[in-house]
Amino acid sequence: MSRRSSTILIAAVAIAALLIPGGRFVLAALKEGTLVLSAVLIVLMAAALALAALIAGPSVLRALPAAIQARRAGAKIEFMKLIGMRLRGTDIRLVSRATVRAREARIVLDTDRLEVQALAGGDPLLCVEALIAARAKGLPATWDEVTALDLAGRDPLAAVRAGVAPKDVFRSDRFFKDASQSTS
Repeated sequence: MSRRSSTILIAAVAIAALLIPGGRFVLAALKEGTLVLSAVLIVLMAAALALAALIAGPSVLRALPAAIQARRAGAKIEFMKLIGMRLRGTDIRLVSRATVRAREARIVLDTDRLEVQALAGGDPLLCVEALIAARAKGLPATWDEVTALDLAGRDPLAAVRAGVAPKDVFRSDRFFKDASQSTS
């Protein structure tokens, strides 16, 4: 190999070593003068990166539209949080829409709480809408009360539209059960 081509190869290896994670090992091998070892290390690191891209690629690509939608609406959802939601099996579009809707209504909700509701089988968007409707009607409602109604199989939005505070729905259920038991 000519001196010029080996210089170019060394420069290429050094640049690649700076770009690839773990490149300090390649640079250490270059300093020791083992060019072949450096090239092998670069190939192994590139293969590891390609494998990581194949594994995480679909999750990243599916999280991208939700991240763009949230950013456009001004909701701050971290991209890595969206990827984590995707890997946990959460419907990220639903959580993203609920976050955007809560932000538009100036309701401060953490995306973790919305994700927990979605993972528990509830509808976080419906719960956000119920909170918005309760605020508009002047009814006292908290996130915990609304999500408890949702997870109990009730429609929190219908309860709020009917003018019943979410905590009173459970009280009225107990009243009706007691009344029906005493008449029979």
